[in-house]
Amino acid sequence: MRTNKKTVLAATTAMLVVTACSNPGDGASQAEQEPERQPEPLSAENPRATIPAIDAYYEGGKLWFIHTDVSDEPMAQMLTMMVGYRTIHSSRLGDVPIDNVGKFYAFTNGIMQEGVKPWGGGPFGYQIDIFDSVPGDDGYTPLRNPQLVTWLEAATPRILTSVTELLEAEANGELSIKPTGVIVSAPVVRWPTDYLGGQSRIEP
Repeated sequence: MRTNKKTVLAATTAMLVVTACSNPGDGASQAEQEPERQPEPLSAENPRATIPAIDAYYEGGKLWFIHTDVSDEPMAQMLTMMVGYRTIHSSRLGDVPIDNVGKFYAFTNGIMQEGVKPWGGGPFGYQIDIFDSVPGDDGYTPLRNPQLVTWLEAATPRILTSVTELLEAEANGELSIKPTGVIVSAPVVRWPTDYLGGQSRIEP
């Protein structure tokens, strides 16, 4: 039986904010609403695994990524519940220097995305994440440090689609950005640039 999403997200938000300094709505996630379809077991005859992809913004466009491992156990539980596919807790990821990884920005409040496909928004139920790089960029790496974005009380939340827009809003005093001590393995599998045809998949 799955843990209530609201409870896990609230606890995880609190823990990540504490880490940074050193709720989504009541609706169930899409994975909870729909019956789970059991995949074919991996075998020599069926060597392909189906992993849920998550959408995010990059420079005004959409990318798709997967999350496989994370250094923080509560966040591993949250990401697992978000898409119904296990994200592994790997504490050794926390040994990777923060300066050597990329960033993604997760919104802890703002415009609710409950019921919006595919996953009801980002991990906290608000707008989807913003990534700072994709394959082909000089600084691209699948390892990322989540940054928690919070709209301030006097601001009017809106959907942001690039790091440039995000940093402008921060400079204008509309929101705050807090880094965490967490490292997530989040490879990008489809991206809005021409590099390698814009996707990891090799077309026949």
